[in-house]
Amino acid sequence: MITAARPFIALILLGLLAPLGAKEFTVLVFNVENLFDVDGKALYDDYSMPAQGGRYTPDLLGKKLEFITDTLTTLNDGDGPEVVLFQELERDQSPESLIPGVAEFLDQTQGISLEQMLTDPQWSGLPSYAFLLKAMQEAGLEYPYLAVGGDPKAPEEQPAHINALVSRYPILFNESFETTRAREVLVVTLDVEGHPLTLVNNHWKSGASDPGTEAIRVENALTVRRILDFVMERDPRADLVIAGDLNSYYDQSRLFPGMKTTGINTVLGSQGDEQAVADGEKNLYNLWFEIPQGDRYSETWRDRKGTLMNILIAPGLYDNRGIRYVDNSFEVLRVPGLNVDQWGRPTRFSFAGEGRGGSDHLPILARFEVMNGDGTEIVELVNPGREADQPGEVLFVNYDLEARDDIQISPMAELLEKPEAEWDGYLGELFRVSGTWGAGDPISIQIGDRNMPVYAPDPRVEEALAGIKPGAPVEFVAEFGEWKGDYQWVVRASSWIVVGRRGLEPRTN
Repeated sequence: MITAARPFIALILLGLLAPLGAKEFTVLVFNVENLFDVDGKALYDDYSMPAQGGRYTPDLLGKKLEFITDTLTTLNDGDGPEVVLFQELERDQSPESLIPGVAEFLDQTQGISLEQMLTDPQWSGLPSYAFLLKAMQEAGLEYPYLAVGGDPKAPEEQPAHINALVSRYPILFNESFETTRAREVLVVTLDVEGHPLTLVNNHWKSGASDPGTEAIRVENALTVRRILDFVMERDPRADLVIAGDLNSYYDQSRLFPGMKTTGINTVLGSQGDEQAVADGEKNLYNLWFEIPQGDRYSETWRDRKGTLMNILIAPGLYDNRGIRYVDNSFEVLRVPGLNVDQWGRPTRFSFAGEGRGGSDHLPILARFEVMNGDGTEIVELVNPGREADQPGEVLFVNYDLEARDDIQISPMAELLEKPEAEWDGYLGELFRVSGTWGAGDPISIQIGDRNMPVYAPDPRVEEALAGIKPGAPVEFVAEFGEWKGDYQWVVRASSWIVVGRRGLEPRTN
């Protein structure tokens, strides 16, 4: 139930002064994968401090913060996006240390570096978003306004994560709404040069392909639906964005036809007929339809491409009043060498070695502009998105070695001759592997006196490996990986099992 009706009504009915001139700005949606603080208290064992038996350290938090700020500064000539919707910040387990406000906190820590704060125990109780604010400030990213979702009381009884928002525009309204078995929905209305823009920040229940958890996502969607209906009943062309990690594919209903009701498509009505949304005939347009189908992914799971991160926009963002979506501006933020690897996969965070990567999701963004009209004109769409006619299809990462001349494949001896203490430095690299095929489950390969697990994320590859007879000599190309502390060979394509073809010979670049 919406408990904060008056602020919404006031904002919708408020006649604010028109801005002096039109301005374009960026909204980024960014799941930062377990941005935990360093107070030693964590609902996930790995993210407690070593003294409590965990693997997380202040240095690892520093590296995650550097990853986030490096990502943000790739936009707008280093200035970063004007608005960021974050997901997966830790719900603070020591709420007595919550900061009083952005300005007060940054004033309080003036002259104290982030590095000092990470290593000085007096600051260890700070929530992760406080460290994030400090990191952004040191990177030249100024965000004077912060909204944090969730109730800090009894944190151990609530989901481990919260949503948050930082903005360069003042916050007019800020409220969190509980939802079934997921992080609270954070609703924020910004004053963008005199115009209200409402952003609904989500992180729904995980397990997109699981019919059992879809019932929970339907409940999550119903929470958002009530918010959407509340706003649009008062102004059908309110400027409204629904975004975040919905743990749902944009075409969830088509992809999983056995799910008769889905949260994103059935309940919210997210779809791809852009003109119908611009005309006010439908509520929400999903911006994934703005880009070619093969580019539609923000994460990979078992080498399947996924679209769990979503931005949905309402009809009011297509007229000449208030805020308008910049047509065809949606994009996935991929930065080679930073947040994507050689295959275009997100460089997810890993504890391996001294820590690597940053997030298992790629950020998505859209651009908007301030308009001074009366709302009577609708933008003329260029190449408007349309609902796809074909049934849902799972897209896979392309691991075609023959089509690449920039992939280095090393002989396995280069790894195996090294002390095992140095192996973490080779994770993610490709090797040509040979040995005797093992027996039993899980599948494995015997290399000298060492038996190593072999893993195939793609079920098609797993089937090909299952056809190899135990004891048979075998050669393949594999990615060196790790799972729960154990090293393994990861075979990602059936063609990697074939030896002697162009591109499979060891070489150095």
